[in-house]
Amino acid sequence: ATDEKPEMYMSVEFNGKDTDTMTAIRDSFMLKGAAKKSSGNTSKNNGPAEVDKAKDSNGNTKLILAAYRGQVSEVISLLAAGADVNIKNKWGMNALMYAAECNHDDIAEILLEAGADINAVNNEGSTALIIASIHNANEVTSVLLEAGADTEIKNNDGKTAADF
Repeated sequence: ATDEKPEMYMSVEFNGKDTDTMTAIRDSFMLKGAAKKSSGNTSKNNGPAEVDKAKDSNGNTKLILAAYRGQVSEVISLLAAGADVNIKNKWGMNALMYAAECNHDDIAEILLEAGADINAVNNEGSTALIIASIHNANEVTSVLLEAGADTEIKNNDGKTAADF
């Protein structure tokens, strides 16, 4: 075994500073988020990003599928390419909700840093926190609670995350 870091953690230069790639990605998301908030636009042409146009029959984008599959580098690449972090499929599920369902805490952190709506609800009224609780996804539950998820939101059955 070597002590070599995976490629995505290697040192890079970003904004004139030598830093690891994950820090550079986080900084990039923060800069993009500030630009989106100030302009009100989510893409250069006021339409969906190219990466969001390809959807399967259930409305899943590449980002949603990558989050579900736990593909960290793919999630990072898609976000860097302008993927909509809050886009939903036909069940109202977004990438953060699938990260919660599958207990992908690293992906949940990345999605939150990219501006995912922590309290978005799916068609059943469930938030990522409720979904994480249903699936006993303890690591993601911790991430969501630390990030300020609303514990009082009730799903369509009148249950909060604490009820699971």
